[in-house]
Amino acid sequence: MPDLALHFTVPAGADARALADALAEQVAALPEVAAARAHADTTRAIGPQEITVMLTTGKELLTAAAGAATAGVVLVKAVRELMEQVKALAAARGMGGGRVEAGMRQVPIESATDEEVGEAVGAG
Repeated sequence: MPDLALHFTVPAGADARALADALAEQVAALPEVAAARAHADTTRAIGPQEITVMLTTGKELLTAAAGAATAGVVLVKAVRELMEQVKALAAARGMGGGRVEAGMRQVPIESATDEEVGEAVGAG
């Protein structure tokens, strides 16, 4: 099952570890997610702290794409919707940013192309 890495910035003065734990718990509860963990990068000397969420998509997301004639398109759409759900959960906790790892790059979720979303889950 594909893994996905998302990055969010932590608001100034917030407890990054507590936010990471809470976000991981919320993301893991999503039906499209089989497993989730989050890591707070508390060692940054420059710039805002960051939380990285690593999630493994669940069989529900893959099953939705499997029967479609355009399975790749359906998978990318489902992953895009999942990223938006996670971004909304992070925003509700005051986190900003919202970037997805696509290869060696971090791309803003809202501007990620279909190719980049596919690359983020190993389908591109």
